[in-house]
Amino acid sequence: MSMIEIEKKVRELRQLQALIEEAEQEAEAIRESIKTQMGENEELYAGEYKITWKVIVSSKLDTAALKKA
Repeated sequence: MSMIEIEKKVRELRQLQALIEEAEQEAEAIRESIKTQMGENEELYAGEYKITWKVIVSSKLDTAALKKA
């Protein structure tokens, strides 16, 4: 592959990565909009779709602090 072809591929890759990032941001905005609409409900039906959203609370042991103490 020549340097010109590599440069073309790199340019194409960067454009695709930008599109992916834009799509991910748009998907996250839609996700947040749906969660806002759901409010406190963990489940919502919209036509043929069943949407669930559950908050997961976890607690972890800080082993580094424990070892230090």
